[in-house]
Amino acid sequence: MQPPDSRQEEITNRRGRRRLMRRADILKVYFENVIKAVRDLFKCRVDAEFFDGTK
Repeated sequence: MQPPDSRQEEITNRRGRRRLMRRADILKVYFENVIKAVRDLFKCRVDAEFFDGTK
């Protein structure tokens, strides 16, 4: 197994399976979940334009 890149994290799921993921991908998924929770909780639209990685 190769040493992890400093921009990657080793993720372990509940079954003990391991995977290397880029930190940017981890943050993207996290913020998508936060935006979904805000939409559901406050019943409002949150513009996710700044979280799509193109800006």
